[in-house]
Amino acid sequence: GDFDDMQDLTGLTSGTYNVVVKDQNECSATSSIEINRFASVTNNDELNLSVYPNPTSDELTIETEGNFNYEILNINGAAIIKGTGNDKTIVNLNAIANGVYFVKVNTANKQHVLEIIKK
Repeated sequence: GDFDDMQDLTGLTSGTYNVVVKDQNECSATSSIEINRFASVTNNDELNLSVYPNPTSDELTIETEGNFNYEILNINGAAIIKGTGNDKTIVNLNAIANGVYFVKVNTANKQHVLEIIKK
């Protein structure tokens, strides 16, 4: 109901949250986000996608319905790992250094990018 919250919310419990963003002209966009018990984020509006665990140390699981392509991008946006999956795939991250990365997932008609942390 209010629009003065911080951008980074921590300590959230599992559940579905509706996120509303308003600009100075009162234009708004809404998205439904699910935080689940696997410490992952599911974006219900754009793509039924789960990426977990996050943070991770060695493997990352990507789940979405059907065939998909994925890329692990470094902080500069360069693809360092590419692959394909069907419903679920496990990506080995042992060859990359600890740090912040992005996972870009593409299906036939949707795309989503999530931030991940490798420890």
